[in-house]
Amino acid sequence: MSNSKSNQSSVSKIEITSKEWQDQSGNTYYSAQMVINDNETIYLSERYGYGSQYLYSCLEILAEIMKMDSMSVYMLENMLNVEVIDNGAKSTSRREMRAFGRA
Repeated sequence: MSNSKSNQSSVSKIEITSKEWQDQSGNTYYSAQMVINDNETIYLSERYGYGSQYLYSCLEILAEIMKMDSMSVYMLENMLNVEVIDNGAKSTSRREMRAFGRA
């Protein structure tokens, strides 16, 4: 993540999409893609979590990229004027979920 070209002043739009898969025991896993300014994609490989955990993981990475202590959708939209598009998590097969989180 440290080789990312984005910084706090250059981020104007973030689009987040996640794919999730649930195993036979009911454990949920996800991978995600975060597109910054329509030209830089950051991939999150398979992780354990459910609900909106993918969003929190993306925000943690974004805070690191923007050199901030913490991040929230509210902060992005209302304080930094960044458009946030959350496409949600789509249920899929394990293979597709894993492939989605790879560059």
